[in-house]
Amino acid sequence: MNPIYFSFVMFLFYTALAVTILIIGPFFAPNLLPEPLQRNTIFGYLAACFAVWKLVQWWSFRSNKEQQRQQELMEEEYRVRAKPRTVDNSKPIENPEFQFDETSPPPHRNGASR
Repeated sequence: MNPIYFSFVMFLFYTALAVTILIIGPFFAPNLLPEPLQRNTIFGYLAACFAVWKLVQWWSFRSNKEQQRQQELMEEEYRVRAKPRTVDNSKPIENPEFQFDETSPPPHRNGASR
């Protein structure tokens, strides 16, 4: 079983146990607990503490899973953006000033000729 679901199921179990011992038990069987701090109430408080602990554990598992999912999306977006683009070298050079072969004379600057 997935730890996220297991923590939530255990939270529900401990909550039901605490509610049964602390709330429902005294209403339906008041003579069962003659003293207020008997073992059953201590077990009820202990079950309530475990329920809170399991709720915190479930919330942390859930938050961690969402954070990992967001980080994977950010890494994928970074890979797409960082991917080098291909350059099409088959296109001829349009500007004649940047053709540096020996047959063409260099361009003249400021109207001065050689």
